[in-house]
Amino acid sequence: MAQWFALGETLGFAAQPGCVAGAFRLIDTQMGSALPVVQSVPRAVQMVQDRGAVALDRAGLPPDQALVDIVNMSRSLGIKMRRAGLEGRACMDDVVESAFRYALDNPAAVLGFDSDLGALMLMDPDTSVLIVAIGGET
Repeated sequence: MAQWFALGETLGFAAQPGCVAGAFRLIDTQMGSALPVVQSVPRAVQMVQDRGAVALDRAGLPPDQALVDIVNMSRSLGIKMRRAGLEGRACMDDVVESAFRYALDNPAAVLGFDSDLGALMLMDPDTSVLIVAIGGET
């Protein structure tokens, strides 16, 4: 994640067979240039297919709704992203889960995905926190 985000303090982290989850304070909420940032679901799906990773920043659209829209456009990608979040929750402590839930519903938050890692990322600019969830299968 350090290639895309300016990570600060680790707020919570756990890894075990089947899941990884973490929350990290961000020094800066600007994403690195190596992570393509797009504003539309079709473009996000295309970026994952072309480059393997994307950040979807749609003002006013919470990441939870963006996930629904991605499932509707590309079922296999959308399910893979949802699965990362759902399976990653098994590793979340109360702090990480609270940040995850807040960011998932926050219209200002940015949804990210790395298909190589199977990592779902939520970057919340309001709290300057990055939450990462990885399920058992990538």
